[in-house]
Formats: sequence, structure tokens, C-alpha cells
Amino acid sequence: MRSSLASLDRRRFDIVVVGGGINGAAAAQAAAAQGYAVALFEKGDFGSGSTARSSRL
Repeated sequence: MRSSLASLDRRRFDIVVVGGGINGAAAAQAAAAQGYAVALFEKGDFGSGSTARSSRL
């Protein structure tokens, strides 16, 4: 879900992940699963830059 930057004003996060590719999304999900407040920022569509070369899948 995309939020406007104004909606983030005065919010606090434990972890900020820049880049919503396969690795950034996995890092954000793992941190959130451990109870951290996570913000994930991506300029394009999430996962749009994923390739087999970067993730070795």
C-alpha cells in the first residue's frame, strides 16, 4: 500500500529500507516479523527490479 509522504509526518520507525526489490522487501518483511516498525521506500513498483541475477533464484 502506498502512502503519501505527508502521512509519515511524526511517525517513528526502527528501520527504514530504501529499495523495494526482492532483497529490500525480504529485509523489511523479516524485520517486521520480528516486531520492528519498518518503512519501505521504493520509487517504482515493488519488486520491479528483481532479477535472477541479483537474487540467485
